[in-house]
Amino acid sequence: MNEVVVGGTPTGLGKEKVCFVTVGATAPFDGLVRAVLSPPFLRALSRAGYTTLRVQHGKEGKLNLFQDLSTAPETVELSNGLHMSISGFDFNTDGLDDEFQNAKGLQARGSKDAVTGEGCVISHAGSMFHSFL
Repeated sequence: MNEVVVGGTPTGLGKEKVCFVTVGATAPFDGLVRAVLSPPFLRALSRAGYTTLRVQHGKEGKLNLFQDLSTAPETVELSNGLHMSISGFDFNTDGLDDEFQNAKGLQARGSKDAVTGEGCVISHAGSMFHSFL
């Protein structure tokens, strides 16, 4: 799993609130990656109390799109100002269950981290099933 982490650190004043975005493993969805890293979307997440944006961006899309967009100076500056952590990975051979648990505000298996505030999952229909489990 290749992972990129950028942006501000959540303030710690409340529970972490996670927005998990998954494009799935079988088809590229560059439009979704672009949309969730756009300043209007990041500001909307912040206004809704989100502290963490986690993106499973897949391996099939435009090479390094997530890395290019998430590490752009304007994105880093905005995420720092919003105290929002942005991280992403291409594929996890262990599956996405822990990501879904974190977005639901539940402790991931084997994690000693505190339980988080309930967040959300944004996905295409193919990987949506797991978020209901």
